[in-house]
Amino acid sequence: MDGRMMRHGAGRRFGRSVAAVLLTAGMIMPLAGCVPQGRAVGDTQDSADAVAHDGVDRHDLYVGVVGGSKPGDDDVNRRLVEAMDQGDLNPVFLASNGDAGGQQKAVADLLERNVKVIVIVADRATGWEEALGEARQAGIPVVLADSTITPDDQTLYAARFHLLTDGLAGNASGNAADKAEGETYYIADALANIVDDVPHGKVMNVRLVPQWS
Repeated sequence: MDGRMMRHGAGRRFGRSVAAVLLTAGMIMPLAGCVPQGRAVGDTQDSADAVAHDGVDRHDLYVGVVGGSKPGDDDVNRRLVEAMDQGDLNPVFLASNGDAGGQQKAVADLLERNVKVIVIVADRATGWEEALGEARQAGIPVVLADSTITPDDQTLYAARFHLLTDGLAGNASGNAADKAEGETYYIADALANIVDDVPHGKVMNVRLVPQWS
């Protein structure tokens, strides 16, 4: 093989390498574009910001649920998962077991499972910046179920769910729906709105009762 053929072959290999790099860069750029500026992923409060599309089929909507371990949270966890099942969603439940950092690790685990949204019953208000920041960078909206975070960085979560259900043990926010201010949603509707970029409030009243009764 003479020098010209070697140079020609090397040039073709270099061209393919450059094309591969450009293709990889092109694949990465849209992911970065999924992170909105100045607001959380899934936090669409203005119809002008809504993205027009058909939305996710609910049978294909996998919801990561990070359960709480405080007294009374077992009932909250169970009712959340049951309500999602009844709304034709696919909940993926992970328990924290009260371990330090266990809930944050559960968020990281759910990001590997291709869920469309993550719902958290937070055991504590602090220590969430890294875990929720990773969810934000992955383009996955986060919902705090009767929970708050400190500091209250509202770019890290799409909404807070004010859970409405009579007789929810241990849940101070378990009020009847007629006592709540603002619009009330079934949980499947609320989560679908967040995933589909339908405008919604930062705080949403959410019912944990059978949707199809």
